[in-house]
Amino acid sequence: MSASPSRVLWFVLGSALLAAAALTLALWLTRPSEQSAAFASEHLSGTPERAAESFIDAYQSGAWDRAAHFATGELADKLQQRPPSAKPATTEHEAFVVQESHRMQGQRLRLVGVVVREGEAESAGKNVSLVLQKHAGRYLVEEIAW
Repeated sequence: MSASPSRVLWFVLGSALLAAAALTLALWLTRPSEQSAAFASEHLSGTPERAAESFIDAYQSGAWDRAAHFATGELADKLQQRPPSAKPATTEHEAFVVQESHRMQGQRLRLVGVVVREGEAESAGKNVSLVLQKHAGRYLVEEIAW
């Protein structure tokens, strides 16, 4: 007893549609939420500049736990001991502009620069110096001086 070609075609098409629906459902159920996607993206600190900017942003907004994520041992501990900040979130975008970079001993790096508001000249920015250490493929802030 052989199946007609149209029955085989319907079986193949039906199976493909069922597989596509199952894949779509699986991808939808396992998608990261917008918040966790932003959190994950922010925590990719594979470059010293990105780690420094993320740390500075969290530090200035008083998000101590988030800042601690970008810091090494002692600094991270100090940040996590701080009480939550009541600082209002700023709507102004600030950027860390690296003016100098100095390699140090043992996978460490000192970045010297300024934090500037959008459209602000570097000369009007806030001076900052950070020492970062590379650990497990990411850079972490070890020390900060304003």
